[in-house]
Amino acid sequence: MESFLVFSPTTQLLPAVLIVGVLTVFIGNLLLQFSSRGGAKPPVVFHWVPFVGSAISYGLDPYRFFASCREKYGDIFTFVLLGRKITVYLGVKGNDFILNGKLQDVNAEEVYSPLTTPVFGSDVIYDCPNQKLMEQKKVSALSCIIFELNS
Repeated sequence: MESFLVFSPTTQLLPAVLIVGVLTVFIGNLLLQFSSRGGAKPPVVFHWVPFVGSAISYGLDPYRFFASCREKYGDIFTFVLLGRKITVYLGVKGNDFILNGKLQDVNAEEVYSPLTTPVFGSDVIYDCPNQKLMEQKKVSALSCIIFELNS
C-alpha cells in the first residue's frame, strides 16, 4: 500500500522562511551590538542569543561572570538578562556610587516595591514615601537594640 504525501507550496516554503527569519534576528542582534559601541554608555557584554543574552553564563556562575566581564570591559559594563539591560558598577567607586548615591540616581523603591508589597502589604517598607521608610527603619533598629539588651 502506497501513501502519497502532498506538499503544498506553502508547506515547502515554511522552513525556509523560518530559517531566514531566525538568521535575520541573529544578524540584527550582532549588528546592533557592534554598531552601539562607544559613546558615553558603558560597554555591552557580547551575546549571541538576542533575548536570552548572558542569562546562562550569569546564572551558572555569577561571580566568575562578573570577574571575566570586569577583566574584559572594566568596572562598568552592561549585560542583557532575559531582555533587560543590567548595568553593573564594580569596585570601590561602584560601591561608593550605590551606597552613597543620591535618591534621584539610586531609587530602591522602584526596585523593591513590586517584591515587598505583595508580602508586607501597601504603605509599608518600600511602598511608602522615603521619609516614612526612614521612620520605619529607626523603629526597627530601636527594637533590635532593645532585644539585644534584653538577651
